[in-house]
Amino acid sequence: MQRFSALERLDLTYNKLKSVDINILKALPVLAVLQLKSNDISDIMPDTLENFSPLEYLELAHNRIVYLGSDVYNGLVNLKYMDLERIKLPYFHSDTFIRIPNLQHLCLSNNFGPEIPTDSTFINSCSLKLLDILDCNISSVSVETFANVSALEWLDLGYNNLRIADIDILKVLPKLSVW
Repeated sequence: MQRFSALERLDLTYNKLKSVDINILKALPVLAVLQLKSNDISDIMPDTLENFSPLEYLELAHNRIVYLGSDVYNGLVNLKYMDLERIKLPYFHSDTFIRIPNLQHLCLSNNFGPEIPTDSTFINSCSLKLLDILDCNISSVSVETFANVSALEWLDLGYNNLRIADIDILKVLPKLSVW
């Protein structure tokens, strides 16, 4: 296993993986890119990615993940991009991404179940700049929805069922240039 310790990118897309073994990640101390798209992963255990600081890019799109606890991503201090497209996620806690201090781009597109609150915060993140939540069957958003993502520059809400979009959202997102 020692000869893989310099591996910076691991692409395991389009396989039948059901989980991520924490021991494999520990053997890859400089891994910056982890691509697990289109597998059968249904759960990420809290300690699997904990304190895995070299990781900058994490792709979990097209899996069967139905729950993400608020402690799953503790210690991913260098993570900048996370793709959770089409994972069948019905709900996640608003603090799920708060412990990722450098997260800049989050893709939640094509998830038809996540509830987007209009009376409370959807995501808490001080660093998030790009948020893709297109094609998620969202019917409304409000100022409260995006109150704690003030660094947001890009918000993609395309292909939803929006009936209500409060224009005052622009007041809480002063850096927003694309909506």
